[in-house]
Amino acid sequence: MSKMIKVPLSKICDVCKANKNLTKKKLHSMKSLYPVYTANIGVPFEYADFYNNDEPALIAVNDGAAGKCYLVFDEKYVIGKHASGFKPKKELKKYIDLTFLKLVLEPLFIEKNKSKGLGNLPQKDMLSTEFYMPIDDNGNYDLFAQKLIAEKYILLNSKKEALLKQREKIEEFTLEDIDGYKFKEIPLFDMFIPHQGNAIFTKKNINNNHWNGKIPVISSNTDNNGVLDYVDLKYVNEKDLYKVPCLTWSVDGYAGKLFARNLEKNPVGFVPNNHCGVLVPKIDVSDIYFPYLILILQPQFFANAKNANNKKLGNNQMKEIKVSIPLNEDNQFDIDAQKQIAEKFKKVDEIKNDIISKIDDMINTTFEFGV
Repeated sequence: MSKMIKVPLSKICDVCKANKNLTKKKLHSMKSLYPVYTANIGVPFEYADFYNNDEPALIAVNDGAAGKCYLVFDEKYVIGKHASGFKPKKELKKYIDLTFLKLVLEPLFIEKNKSKGLGNLPQKDMLSTEFYMPIDDNGNYDLFAQKLIAEKYILLNSKKEALLKQREKIEEFTLEDIDGYKFKEIPLFDMFIPHQGNAIFTKKNINNNHWNGKIPVISSNTDNNGVLDYVDLKYVNEKDLYKVPCLTWSVDGYAGKLFARNLEKNPVGFVPNNHCGVLVPKIDVSDIYFPYLILILQPQFFANAKNANNKKLGNNQMKEIKVSIPLNEDNQFDIDAQKQIAEKFKKVDEIKNDIISKIDDMINTTFEFGV
């Protein structure tokens, strides 16, 4: 069994040459001879008529998807903006496996980026990142052990990918057959008027312009009930403030995710930005139970977002959506039936969430492999 020692990346690798001044405009004026690698994971940003590297390397993203890594094996290539390249030191080439480095370092880089909270990871922070390297009985870095560990990482990652797919299937599972009720299908836009929010309400604008206040700004994120930030009412136009009971959906990001808003008494309201859509009821809200609507509509919203080429959900993708509403003996909306059905869905959701939580625990489990 190999021993493990902790070393910084700077002790294993040298930094590859890079040209940080390359733009699409400059590159379009060149002959397309050599790939230019940047923050685009694993694919060339463009092509250049020169190269500055001719050895395999680990490429790590500095900005954007900071910490993400990929390997480059081109004979000749260029490293451009927003990424750093690392190649094994000349005297260590025969002892270092790049696949091992990629699999071990990527989660450490991503975690370091998150801990700093800056949205970028400078090259110096990558070079100082420490990780465990196996060494043999002669004190050399053990290439065979690295390859074995890399195989274990690849196997573990494939199992995590399989778990993620199962998680997605479970999350999208819903009850389809509901017996014992009379239903009527109503086009979504016969019941609701769709609106989209104002693009000016970004976190950057709110903080830079000192608009901060108490009115929640809703975006496409699904953390914190979809709240992006809070804005002062005096910076909000009347048309941008919603205080009636309604539904919102994520236009992009986790496209199609639904929330019910303003169900409490005397709500403060909310302000949607352009990543959030709002469904304002045309009908008497006392006839509808919003938790039921979400349970019935959520699968359709997700399905329509998934079928969209750009994974967004706008009004055009929602035209065919219908709301299945239970009716009472007088053929009116049956609010009691909506609540009964919602309770059945709630129990299923509790089971789903318990399973998803267990899957998340397995996915997020980290291992340090020895050999």
